[in-house]
Amino acid sequence: MSKIEFTTEQLADRWMDRREIQNIMGKYVYAVLLKDEAKLVDTYWADLPDISLGVNEGYYVGPEAVRGYYAALDENTKIRTEYMMKTLPLYFEGKTEAELHGVGSLDVDGLSNAVIEQAEDGQTIKALWHVAGCDTNIHPEGPYSYWTYGYMAADFILQDDEWKIWHLQDIKDLYCPVGVNFAEPYAAPAPIEEFAGLAELLKPLPAPTVATPIHEAYTPARGFQPLAKVPEPYATFADTFSYGV
Repeated sequence: MSKIEFTTEQLADRWMDRREIQNIMGKYVYAVLLKDEAKLVDTYWADLPDISLGVNEGYYVGPEAVRGYYAALDENTKIRTEYMMKTLPLYFEGKTEAELHGVGSLDVDGLSNAVIEQAEDGQTIKALWHVAGCDTNIHPEGPYSYWTYGYMAADFILQDDEWKIWHLQDIKDLYCPVGVNFAEPYAAPAPIEEFAGLAELLKPLPAPTVATPIHEAYTPARGFQPLAKVPEPYATFADTFSYGV
């Protein structure tokens, strides 16, 4: 437990910092919903050489790798948008590509159960959220929705008097199609004629630069998976663990 006795003003400032962290992550997941991947790094991430984004398969480390991941998502969003405009022109008559950016996609990340701890020195914050969401997108097999349950965990750093994401983990514990028994093996349906052409257009996401798996999403054959580490009170970042590599 901390032995520091903060003044009333300091406690108010720390409360406001926690509130700002909640707002940042709310804006981040809303930007993902709006398919604004191209703007995420400049808007929310720290300007540091060791920023990192962790997904189930590993980590994207450094600005170039993190930007590359989001750029690939953005490129596929543009591909899907153009494909929808060509495939269903009557639905989108009179609309520009910019207005229709992300049409057919709905990537919802519902954040809840926040655990937020700020360092005693006030320079970093650690936070963990449970995520219950749904990822709807256009695939070669047609419009398809997947349940997504897992967590987001982040280290934030104060940079130029603004809180920025330093390390972020976006982990799926469950990823399965809506309407499917997730406790049984499943396979995606066969492509359908209207959307089969997407198979040759969509780009694979770049591989993590550090291919150290973080968490295996559920399958009936999956073994025990440890839960995410919960932030605990700490003095400086050197005294705690990192959500980065």
